[in-house]
Amino acid sequence: MRFSFFAAATTALAAIVIACAATETTPPPTGELDAGEPDAGEPDATDATAQPYPMNQVCPPSDLANDECGKCARERCCDSREAILGDDAGSGLVGCTQAPECNGTEECLVDCFDRFPTKVRAYLDHFTCLRGHCVEPCAPDRDKCARCTDEKCKDETLACNLSRDCFILQTCGAACDGSEPCMEACFEKYPEGLALTNAMTICALNRCDAECK
Repeated sequence: MRFSFFAAATTALAAIVIACAATETTPPPTGELDAGEPDAGEPDATDATAQPYPMNQVCPPSDLANDECGKCARERCCDSREAILGDDAGSGLVGCTQAPECNGTEECLVDCFDRFPTKVRAYLDHFTCLRGHCVEPCAPDRDKCARCTDEKCKDETLACNLSRDCFILQTCGAACDGSEPCMEACFEKYPEGLALTNAMTICALNRCDAECK
């Protein structure tokens, strides 16, 4: 199950990060909402601000139509979206990871992160916000293992996505196709992601065993 979990998680990751690629100009967040105006999503603004960044962003409503994923990104992850798409380096990193020749591979992710090191934190922040708040509109077709893990192991998944090593380790592990030596090599390359990966995997084993077999 551990290896299928890696594959499921990476599939969901690849689908959600597409939301980062939309570069239309949107007004920056204006701060607090007008009195009496509700927040754009659940939980409400009071609950959102009680969470740590990047999960605590309070954003103005968006009038973006026919793109529920992009609308969610603007209404739930506006600050991190501006941080990653607000300058050439951030847009360059997103473009690098989304390039057809990249194809979501471990080597490409490492290369892109190395080329734009100042924006890796912003990239992971925005991705983590999207994974936490916008997974349904941005990745509605993910499999039952990824869906269960998103729902029942949220804290572990978000912690992993905020870590560069854990983020890349998921892609590395998914490409191993069940090979134990390959997995061990991934762990050796990204040791700082190992504890977070183990926490996420143990959670999935305990809470999503049937879905991830």
